[in-house]
Amino acid sequence: DCISDKMQSCEGGKIVYIKDGLIAKRLEDYETATAETICLELNISNKKWFIVYAYRPESINRNLFFSEINTLLSKATNEYENIVISGDLNINLDIPSSDIKDHLTNICVNFNLTNLVNKKTCTKTYDGTSIDVIMTTRPLCFHNTSVIETSLSDHHKLIMTFLKSRFRRLPLF
Repeated sequence: DCISDKMQSCEGGKIVYIKDGLIAKRLEDYETATAETICLELNISNKKWFIVYAYRPESINRNLFFSEINTLLSKATNEYENIVISGDLNINLDIPSSDIKDHLTNICVNFNLTNLVNKKTCTKTYDGTSIDVIMTTRPLCFHNTSVIETSLSDHHKLIMTFLKSRFRRLPLF
């Protein structure tokens, strides 16, 4: 299955692929007005996961973006214990001063999120930057988080991680 949205800006967009046989549904009621997000509920091994894919192009004001993400996560924490937020937030995690108002730190503290990505993810500069995240309330449920050069993007690397879980396949029809 594929879930995508038209780009709200000319700078990028978002798309989500879900493997056939996984139980997932899009949660448009959680998605934000300005921040570019796709929200999903994924059911694996009788656990519900709330997953947010977010993109913040430089054209979207940081304060507005993180205000909407805070509202979205506040709403989600009322129904979900297992939360993942993933995406390109355009804040260099290697340089603390790039997050002047501590938006990422505050979200991590307020919602008990841990960032799984600890390598450079963007190659726009010679040294590279870390602007992409996979943050979760359940870091011990994931393993082998890696950053891989695929040459598919002009400046971003692929980030992958594995959810530690066993799940039963749906019957084929």
